[in-house]
Amino acid sequence: MGTVVTFDVYAAGPGAGADLEPRLAAAIARLHETDTVFSTWNPGSPVSRLRRGETGVGDCPAEVALVL
Repeated sequence: MGTVVTFDVYAAGPGAGADLEPRLAAAIARLHETDTVFSTWNPGSPVSRLRRGETGVGDCPAEVALVL
């Protein structure tokens, strides 16, 4: 989406950040999925196709209708 995301994570105590890597990986994956659906820069994204009238809301992923 043309922006930068930074994660600032603080863990307190021994072992507090033990599961940090998989949680960060999941968060990063979700951001990439969201960008794939909602990108206005990618002409093939569902939102770009919807904006051009090439598809309807019902043909987009469910989160597009939820946001609209």
